[in-house]
Amino acid sequence: MLNKSFFIKILLLIVFVITFFIGVAIYSYVLARVQNSTIFFKFLDVIRVHSLAQILSFVWITSLPVLLAIYYYLFFGVIFKKYIK
Repeated sequence: MLNKSFFIKILLLIVFVITFFIGVAIYSYVLARVQNSTIFFKFLDVIRVHSLAQILSFVWITSLPVLLAIYYYLFFGVIFKKYIK
C-alpha cells in the first residue's frame, strides 16, 4: 500500500504544474500589455528601432526556462521540503 507521503508529493506536483502555467499566462499577459502600450511605441520611436517586438518575443521565449528554474527552486526547495520531511 502506498503511504500518505506519496499522495502529498503527487498533489504538490500537480499544484506545481498548475501554478506554473498560471504564472506563465500572467507573465505572457503582462508582456503583451507592455508590448502593445503607447509607451512601448514611443520608446521604439526614440531609439529608432521598429523591430524590437521580435526581440522582445525572443526574450520572452528564452526567459521561460529561467522562470521555470526559479519557480522550481522556490517550490521544491522551500515549500516541498517544508511539508515533506
